[in-house]
Parts: sequence; structure tokens; C-alpha cells
Amino acid sequence: MVAGTDHEWKRRDHRGSGLNMQGIVLRANGEYEEKDFPDLASMQNAVGGYIEVLTVGPWHDPVDQGEHILTLIVNEEGGFQGLEQNWYGDEIIANLTGFLGAGLVGDIILFGETDGKGSWKDAPPGLIQMVDSICEDDED
Repeated sequence: MVAGTDHEWKRRDHRGSGLNMQGIVLRANGEYEEKDFPDLASMQNAVGGYIEVLTVGPWHDPVDQGEHILTLIVNEEGGFQGLEQNWYGDEIIANLTGFLGAGLVGDIILFGETDGKGSWKDAPPGLIQMVDSICEDDED
């Protein structure tokens, strides 16, 4: 069973409350879950090491009709550590940009764009649907 299928995705105002951002942890094996990230250590724990921040976009979200930037948090040294290829993350990048072969490895975290104040916004609804579709299609 895939974690994160009940989709009670909540939006919160992160300003003034520490990080406490909500992202999607997308594991290399295709399992995923909604998770709160109160601090840097929680992000490092989720990806298994030092983090690197990647951004993709802008892309048009068909659900909320907005333009968004996708923020990915990856393990900075994942390639050197021999982490497993994250084909699900690569497929998301391909769907958003048309770029094939991003080469993401290990577990990754997906957030929305930066809020300009040191935090990222929660994952937009279209991204949540895309993750559902990609990971659930693989189960069939």
C-alpha cells in the first residue's frame, strides 16, 4: 500500500512559526507520504544526509490554475553514496519540463516554491495529483 493516499493536505502560514513546512517525501521505491518538516535536521533525516535544494519551473498547475516553482530537496552526496535511482522523481521532472534523465537518487522531498522568507510553500494540489498518478500507475 502506498502511504499518503488519504489526501488531507492542509495549507498553513509558516511565517513566524519556525519552518513546520509540509512536503511530500517520495522514496526511491515509489512509496510516498505527506510529512511536516519543523527544521533542517528533519529534512536531512528524510533524505539521509546533507541536503541540496533544486528548483524546477515555472509550471502550470491544472488543479488550482496557478504557476508554481517546484522545490526538490535531495541528498547532496547521494550519487557518491550509491543511493538507488529515484525513477518516480525523474518522471515528475519529465512531466513538468520535458527533460528526461534528471538522475535523481535516493529519497527526495517535494515542496512548492520559496516564500521569499527562508521557507518553502506546501506542495501545490496538482503536484499531489501527479505523485498519486505516477506512483499508483506503477502498482498496476
